[in-house]
Amino acid sequence: MKPSWLLAFMLAIPCLAHAAIPEQINICDDAAEWPPFTYLERVDGNKTAKIIGFSVDYLKLILDKHQLRFKLSLVPWKRCLVDVKNSQSGGNDFAMILNAARSPDRERDYLISKPYYELTGIYFYSKSRPEPKIESMADLKKYPSCGQVGYTYQNFGLQENEIKARSVGLVAAMKIMEDGGCDIVLSQLEVVAGERAIGKSDFLNMPGVGYKKVPGMPGTAFHMLVGRNLPYSGELLSLLNQGLEESKSSKAVEALRKKYLQ
Repeated sequence: MKPSWLLAFMLAIPCLAHAAIPEQINICDDAAEWPPFTYLERVDGNKTAKIIGFSVDYLKLILDKHQLRFKLSLVPWKRCLVDVKNSQSGGNDFAMILNAARSPDRERDYLISKPYYELTGIYFYSKSRPEPKIESMADLKKYPSCGQVGYTYQNFGLQENEIKARSVGLVAAMKIMEDGGCDIVLSQLEVVAGERAIGKSDFLNMPGVGYKKVPGMPGTAFHMLVGRNLPYSGELLSLLNQGLEESKSSKAVEALRKKYLQ
């Protein structure tokens, strides 16, 4: 028989058991799409219900090794961020986000995976007005800029209140610039090229609009975000990080890069 003091000590020790990751993980991403990383497949120029892309296939490579499935839903970006942040039980709640840049707020609100791709920062300008003289990231602050709702621009060296105008989607942001509401529109080269690939506006070759890379700006790393309050959040993050580390130089991932990013 154990002494009473030993029994009390054992009961005081917190349970160290880890919660199991569910066989199906519910994931959300932006309803506006994020080609070539996450978007709806097109057939003869028409959207289908099938979600495809570099990030989708990459995650499948990781989870297949653990016999885990996932269900990906495209919802408004702000809702996606809030739902994953507040998710506590898993179950039918969204457990993670597939594509997100790092920011201080997100470091506080989510568990963040290792990076698994990078984007090249660019700015658009209207050729109908004098071209902005941007020779460094710091010069971006000299010009009123447009961005998209729900996106962070701290990787451009700008605080949230330094974005003059925001819109839903790149097309609307470009319209604001053309109407004189801002001087530059901030975006990423790969994402704009992805929109062109699915038949959206080709801003990289649009008359009257120019673009350049942001001088001195490092590539923007993108991550997966896991809800902090899930019972299995730590286990899911570890699984993702291990999979990203093991697969980043694999032939399978290189094939995905050639398929979607080149």
